[in-house]
Amino acid sequence: MRFPSTSIYLALAATCATAAISLDADATVLRRVSGSERVQRAELIAQAVVVDIQHRNSSVRGSQDAEMPHTFVTFSLEHVLKGTSKQGANITLRFLGGPTGKGLTLVVGGIPRFRLGDRDLLFVERNGESDCPLVGWEQSRFRIVRGQVFNDLGQEVWVSPQGDFLFGDQLIDVRDPHYRPVVGESADGRQPQRRSPPQGSVIPNAIGMRAIVRHMRDNMAKAGNLPVPNAFKTARLDLPFHVPAPRVKRAPRNN
Repeated sequence: MRFPSTSIYLALAATCATAAISLDADATVLRRVSGSERVQRAELIAQAVVVDIQHRNSSVRGSQDAEMPHTFVTFSLEHVLKGTSKQGANITLRFLGGPTGKGLTLVVGGIPRFRLGDRDLLFVERNGESDCPLVGWEQSRFRIVRGQVFNDLGQEVWVSPQGDFLFGDQLIDVRDPHYRPVVGESADGRQPQRRSPPQGSVIPNAIGMRAIVRHMRDNMAKAGNLPVPNAFKTARLDLPFHVPAPRVKRAPRNN
């Protein structure tokens, strides 16, 4: 699962930029993160429910900054599995993307999009610093729907004996506001056969998923592989914030 980091600007650039400008194709890409890396890097691991969504544009101090749309998602904490929040029962995360206020919307590949009432298990890091404050971006958003666990794309979550998170078939429609089950048919009109998880893997429900994460956390702590997380900071909607302008380069001219 790889996303060019510059691809986050394509939706906006396609509308605003001329053909003479293209985004820098030499930017870094996201790499797949393991289950243990999610647990190790996260400053906060929590199951939480979306209770508020607001949008703000970043401020511009000079030529090094850009006015970019961001989405502020406030969650009500239900179960905290790692870290602490001094903000009480609610936290706010800041994500790049959203409406600009000028009739445009920036949709960012690899960054989850949330709805009010969503229940998620989140592995959070660098809130207010990163374009997406989740370890490995969408890889660290697990949807809890009707007590079952899915990844950001709606695929069933499996956990291998080694503690890696694997993914089965897409079982819920993430575009549907009620996340209804995906119903598919094979060419002969029969229901397609669902894939089975690899031998030894489990399909956890929400309670089981939390237990697995706690077990991974405790084992890593005993082995001395779990650093003390940085103090978690909630995003502030009442304060200005700044982000660097995206790098661009000139597209080659046609001779």
